[in-house]
Amino acid sequence: MNKTFLIFMIMVGYVVNMLAQELDYETKKMEIESAILAKNRKMELYYPKEKSNAQIAFYVLDGNWNHELVQGTLGHWIKWNLMPKALVVSIDNMGSRTRDLTPTKDDTRFPGSGGAHSFLEFIADELKPQVEKEFENVHYNVLVGHSFGGLFSLFALKEQPNLFDGYIAISPSVWWKDNYMYGDFNARENDQKPFVYITAGTDDRGNTQASKDFVAWLEEEGLSQNLELHSEVMGGEDHFSNVPISLHRGLGYLFPKRKWANDMVSVYDSLGLEGLKVNIVKLKKEYGARFLFPMDAMLSKALSLHQEEKSKEATEFLKWLQTQQESNYQPSYYLGYVFKGQKDSKKAIESYQRALEIGGMPNRMKTVIEREIRQLLSPMEKIVDLSSKEVETSVAFSPDETKAYVSRHNGKWGSRENPPSKIYEYRNTNGKWQFKGISSFSQKDTKDSDSDIFISYDGGEAFFVSTRSYPGKSDGNPDIWKSNLKEGVWSNPKPIKTVNSPGYEASPVTDSEGNLYFSSIREGSSGLGDFYMAKLNGDGTYGTPKLLKGEINGISGEWNLLVAPSTEWMLFESSGRSDGLSAYGDMYVSTKTDQGWSKPEHLSELNTTGSDLNIRYLPNSKKLVFISSKQLENTDTDIYQVDFKEIESYINKSNRK
Repeated sequence: MNKTFLIFMIMVGYVVNMLAQELDYETKKMEIESAILAKNRKMELYYPKEKSNAQIAFYVLDGNWNHELVQGTLGHWIKWNLMPKALVVSIDNMGSRTRDLTPTKDDTRFPGSGGAHSFLEFIADELKPQVEKEFENVHYNVLVGHSFGGLFSLFALKEQPNLFDGYIAISPSVWWKDNYMYGDFNARENDQKPFVYITAGTDDRGNTQASKDFVAWLEEEGLSQNLELHSEVMGGEDHFSNVPISLHRGLGYLFPKRKWANDMVSVYDSLGLEGLKVNIVKLKKEYGARFLFPMDAMLSKALSLHQEEKSKEATEFLKWLQTQQESNYQPSYYLGYVFKGQKDSKKAIESYQRALEIGGMPNRMKTVIEREIRQLLSPMEKIVDLSSKEVETSVAFSPDETKAYVSRHNGKWGSRENPPSKIYEYRNTNGKWQFKGISSFSQKDTKDSDSDIFISYDGGEAFFVSTRSYPGKSDGNPDIWKSNLKEGVWSNPKPIKTVNSPGYEASPVTDSEGNLYFSSIREGSSGLGDFYMAKLNGDGTYGTPKLLKGEINGISGEWNLLVAPSTEWMLFESSGRSDGLSAYGDMYVSTKTDQGWSKPEHLSELNTTGSDLNIRYLPNSKKLVFISSKQLENTDTDIYQVDFKEIESYINKSNRK
């Protein structure tokens, strides 16, 4: 996969993680002894555990049929911040729907009909006041009905347009006897514009044309001018399949968050922050309790400003976002991210800490933020003399640490179309690394890539992988090559044919005894790259590679390993593990046990939000050196070092297990 695209998807994943909220909701049964209906009525409620958070109430007719659908649909919208937190009051029809939901008698076709006036009185005078007493912060009410319930919803609009703020009528039976619904509409005198959504399916029997005719009448009579009227005919839907799709579509009109977001971004682009502030006042006045600040779109806008190198503008924008939702940690997290990109560690840490103090984030995001803080406080030090504006892919050192070998290419980190990587040599002179040109075992003027360089612990052998061909090779995948140091000169490298496969080989290293470890995708592999070991024979050849035992290999990708000289521990890079935070290129440690290699532990002290890989151990100076892109959006990698003591606690802890 293209790493640049993957980096973008990871950032999208972070935004998605931040958007999601756990629903702390409860359900309960309620029963009212109705004096108006002379009968007990049953309801089922779905509401936030903190009742004061409920800002909108949905009264659902035929609740015994529709409650689960409405609860599930609204729950999804609320979870993903598509609408404000809401209350659902589902009214059980208790077998009385024909009586309760129809406005006049039609005993010939529907015996017992005509009780809608009493039912509306029950809702207005008994049910609604009791609900509002318990949920005091509800300032917007929506009535939802289907079929006869849709008829009743529009009947309530006709009779008491101010009783509810919104009316959703799905496949409404507006064909009711004697064109009753075409009579006087009190909506003519309504000061506010109720939200009205009328829908039918193309295969909705007589309701399809009846709904079209009713909407046309509302428009012809000028009634639509006093309404926020939306209507649709759903292609291919019948009387019952129309219910879930219309509920979803109706919510989209009721809470047009994408429209708000697009409008706000457009206003910001043309009029700046001050213009945006004026626009928000206008939206809040127009939509009232329905308005939900589109924080996700605003955060994306701030991120785009940062990526366009308008970081000062991004920080001012994010500071303002902090004031819009003070209980929302996201603007503070993004502000920390931008300050980190500006290399202002102090302000970045302050912003991240503020995000943690606000709280409310998923555990995964909390871990990400804590790791960001650790990284800013990390002792990671860039080795400037070995790093360049090109992309470093691996590094290795002679035992006396006077020579270094670096593989790099002049493309972009993560691109699949990079030019070939080559290995270059450096010499340490008076504490400074001096560039000496391409190494003798790397090819200069070819399209083959040479990378994953490793120098054996005794300094006598160089291992690397290369895409170059040789007799008997039939694939284009990288293989392991080896060069020997003789009297200060590296020999012409040769492929290790007994180890290489038609598959993919990478990151060859040895222990102090010369046994060869590497990563490979080949027949018999269990994941996207597994670790193998080929034992060194007495004649200098290598035995048949075998999968490492224990818990080291999994279904994830294991790459870029380093084995301690004594094989006491192993460091490696992996992508796709469940505890990984970067999703691409985190480093892990595993220790040798009697059963094989232990369960890998995430090196949280070293890992960054970027790609971290190809770690090397310098026994003399007790240093760890590795490659890192450091941040997700980086298209470059450099070489960093830390003291070995940074991971000793991990190794000691694993050894005690």
